Order: sequence, then structure tokens, then C-alpha cells
Amino acid sequence: MTTIEKPRAVGFMKVPFWATREFKFLLVVVIMGFAVISVLIFRIGPMLSARGRADLKAERPANPHAWVPQPLSPGAPREVKFDGVLDQVKDATPIDEQDAAYGQILKALSQGTGEALLKDPKLIEYPVFSRMPSELRGTAVRVTALLAGMSTLKLQKAEGNVEWIHRIYLVDVSGTEGYVIDTTEAPPALQKRDLVAADAVFLKLGTYEGRTGPVQAPFLVGRSIRHVKERVAQDPFNIGTVVMGVALLSVLTAIGLTVRMLKKTRTISRVRA
Repeated sequence: MTTIEKPRAVGFMKVPFWATREFKFLLVVVIMGFAVISVLIFRIGPMLSARGRADLKAERPANPHAWVPQPLSPGAPREVKFDGVLDQVKDATPIDEQDAAYGQILKALSQGTGEALLKDPKLIEYPVFSRMPSELRGTAVRVTALLAGMSTLKLQKAEGNVEWIHRIYLVDVSGTEGYVIDTTEAPPALQKRDLVAADAVFLKLGTYEGRTGPVQAPFLVGRSIRHVKERVAQDPFNIGTVVMGVALLSVLTAIGLTVRMLKKTRTISRVRA
């Protein structure tokens, strides 16, 4: 009698997780997510920031309340300020030069005449400082800008009751227009990029050594600066929010695909068992 043997069950070879089609798809999704985030951070973000600064500079309207001094006609009498020492001031000279005009302004600000000196500050458009420095010299000016830095310096010679001054560096929101103001009073507690305002007397176009070389800016002397409360306008396209959104979406997609693959792997294992 012939015995018929039962066929042996053919075993299935288990496919490694890294060789599955789902794992390859997951890897592609992760790589694409990192690629998109990299493009947003290193390419699109800087381009949007540069465009925003350019638009801010190009679209800023002229201040209708800005004051422009009238050029002096030949032979016309001119107002003599600070005993005529302002006539000796030269533009494009270092701000560290403590000449007679600088000392006279400090002395006036530290005495009772300081209030009258800053009583009617003018709003001046930035290009006017470079165009008409002689006409503006000795004029009380109101400046509003962002705090860029400050330091405390001892005078070479005391002026009135002033022995120390506080040097304030300001810059506008576009980063292209700067001011330097020496004050007789210590500034309040401030942080960089805080919006501040000051009423001060314009002395000259002064020069100083910046991070990238010599810098020329309006140099003023005043009593103090004050913090200006502002409501910051939000950019509708926030690159940080977009990056976080793309990153979160990539992570959620990766988690979803991983869970799906693990469930599928367990189901196949049970069926084969």
C-alpha cells in the first residue's frame, strides 16, 4: 500500500522593515519636509526680510509736519547762538572732539536755560541734516528711533555741573538712518531695539568708528531720552510660523505613516502565524 505524504508548508521569508514600500515612502516624506524647511529658512526668509526693508524705505511718506530751515540769503543777518561758538563747528569731524560749542550746549542744558533751549523741538527729515547742517546747527530737534547701543563717558573737562555724559546710538527701523545723542541724564532701563525719543540740540554731522568702518551721522546733545510705548504691526506672512507649521505637518505625517506600517506588520505576522 502506497503512503501519500502530505506536502510540507512552504515558509514565508520575513521582509525587513527598512525594505518595505511604506518605509521608503516615509523616508521620502521626511526628506521632502526637511528640504522645504531648509528652503524657507535659508532662501525665502532672507528674501522676504530684504523686500520688507526695501518696501519700508521706498513707501515711507514724507512727514507733513517736518520743518525745513530757510536758506540764508546773502547779506541777511543771522541769529547768533551760544555766543557765536557754533560758527567754528566743522562737520564730518569725530564726535569725541569736545570743543567750545559742545561745552556751551552742555552747560546750557545743565542750567535753568535748558528748558527754554528745548522748548520747541523741530521734526526734521533725515536727508535735511546732510543737506543743510549749517542752517540746522543749534536747533532743538525731536528724534524718534530704535535704541542701538549706549555707553557712559567721562568728560575731558567738566561743563557746569556735568562731568559724565551718556552716549546714545539710535537707528531707524530700516537700519539705514542713524543718530548719536549725548545726554546729561542717565537713560531709563531699556533694551536694544526699544523705540525711544529725545529732544536735543543738533551740533554737527559727526563721525565715529562703526563695526564696518567710519560712520557719519547727525550728532546731537540733549538732556535725556524716553521710552516710547508702541504697538507693533504684525507681518501677515510670518516666516517663523510657516516653518513651524511645515515642521509640525512633517512630524505628524511621519508619525501617521509609522503607526500605519506597524499595524500592517502586526496583521501580516498574525496571518502568517
